[in-house]
Amino acid sequence: MKKESLILYAVTSIIMAAKMEQPLTPSINLMLNLLTNAEREIVTKRNVIALEEKVLTLLNCNLLFLGPLQFLERYLRLSNFHENEEVVKLASEIIIMCRTKIQLAEFKPSQIAAASFFLAVWKVH
Repeated sequence: MKKESLILYAVTSIIMAAKMEQPLTPSINLMLNLLTNAEREIVTKRNVIALEEKVLTLLNCNLLFLGPLQFLERYLRLSNFHENEEVVKLASEIIIMCRTKIQLAEFKPSQIAAASFFLAVWKVH
């Protein structure tokens, strides 16, 4: 594999991983600013987006994944706790802590969100 291709694959995979793990969508432009001028000639925003699409298609990825934080947001709105900063913060922190626990991998994201929500409500009230 050529060095040029390797740099493109590295940048694209880092951005894809960040999209899955970070609560905010990463900026391709900010990532490109970390590259040298020579690397920026090889790795463009258009190239990154094209490779990302190719990888997702090749892996037959489902982009409709809902994680625990999305379920939590829904539960908070339905129960009128979305404006209670203490509950929102605590439930979100619990979910973030749960991400590193392999024992919880067997649970659905909706279950982790529900447990975090109820624990936070119980603790705050």
